[in-house]
Amino acid sequence: IRSVYLSEGIKTIGYKAFYGCDSVVTINIPNSVQNFRGAFRAMKVLERVKLPIVEEISSQSFVDDISIEDLDIPEGVKRINLDAFVSCTSLKRVRLPQSLRVIERGVFYNCKSLEEITIPAGVAEIGDYAFYKCNKLRNIYCYAKTPPRVTYIYDSFDLTVHVPEEALAAYEKDFGWSKYNIVPMKAK
Repeated sequence: IRSVYLSEGIKTIGYKAFYGCDSVVTINIPNSVQNFRGAFRAMKVLERVKLPIVEEISSQSFVDDISIEDLDIPEGVKRINLDAFVSCTSLKRVRLPQSLRVIERGVFYNCKSLEEITIPAGVAEIGDYAFYKCNKLRNIYCYAKTPPRVTYIYDSFDLTVHVPEEALAAYEKDFGWSKYNIVPMKAK
């Protein structure tokens, strides 16, 4: 099996339902699915995922899916839950929706190929270790004018956080953000 297309109407995909399916390259999850916690773990050649339009991306959904390079989180998603994309080591690009409000703990932990990420303006909270062990991550573009609540999101201090110019002072004073290099975004 190289591609999986699930039927509309399915509401839940069970934990480890596709665990270790080493030949699946493409998976389309229908919008009717509301919960798929841990369903797609360790799919070693999975490259393309069409996520459903849900309010939350389930916890541990794509742990150890080492071939995904590009990911679009659809508009409508408000929360990405605990450890959703841990150790997706080939993941280079992630597009987050404007609807996003919370990135929980460890969401992109050990995504070693992730080089930069853009945080939408509405994000109010980024959980601990969200970007730990993202060895290539050097730039975060955060459009929130009020600094999102953070404590320890990255395990190195050589991270540059680009923020709206009018919010520069707020980020520099914020305990969670002040340990990183805070710079104003360049006007486009």
